Amino acid sequence: FRRNGNNFEFVANTPELSYPARASDISPGGNYLIACSASTALHRVVLYEIIDNSIVELRTISSSDVRAVGFSPSGERYFVAAGARLDIYKREGQTYNMEFQYIQTGDYGRVSSAAFVSDNSLVLLDGTGYTPRYTLRQLDYNMDTGNWDVTLSVSTGVSSDKVDWFAEKYILLSGSRAIWAPPADIAHKNTDESPSLYASTALLNNAGVFFTRIQGDERAHIGVYRIRTNPQNTQSY
Repeated sequence: FRRNGNNFEFVANTPELSYPARASDISPGGNYLIACSASTALHRVVLYEIIDNSIVELRTISSSDVRAVGFSPSGERYFVAAGARLDIYKREGQTYNMEFQYIQTGDYGRVSSAAFVSDNSLVLLDGTGYTPRYTLRQLDYNMDTGNWDVTLSVSTGVSSDKVDWFAEKYILLSGSRAIWAPPADIAHKNTDESPSLYASTALLNNAGVFFTRIQGDERAHIGVYRIRTNPQNTQSY
């Protein structure tokens, strides 16, 4: 959908995904859309160009266990988290090409979630084992080598979580409602509910307030939090 005055008008749908959508993101300039879908055994990532009131398929990738996709702040890069890999693509002209691949090499390795901090920096959650305990890692682009280097690693101590937002200096882990302000340790969550890979958040105008959908044991909930400068995440209601 596209905003038209005070309303939204339909632009296009995405039949190329073929399976139920799992995640998506639109580049900051509104020129590109990336979306991923998944069935029981089949996963797909599709990159589109948004042109006026239509979209054009640019690239389709069939992969395994695609969990997350997202653009960098300028739209210069995007990532695909799939299985034990995180693939970073960079725009070259009118298309995107593979720039770097991070691989979690441990047994049953997986990259569950990621988010760009800037065009040259991102954070990801990865782990090993059948029920992994995730580690939050920061990767920075090395201008000298052209590679992405792991510059910081912090254990989250949870087996299910999701990186959703970077707001100023705070990284929000919506699955456990925790806040990380690198390079400090992660601020402990303030709810007793189990963390979730399927939580989602929305940031309110960079004002330090965010809304999160929390998957409870019986019903889903909506929490409203304000980020304090110490930092702490405090539930309002």
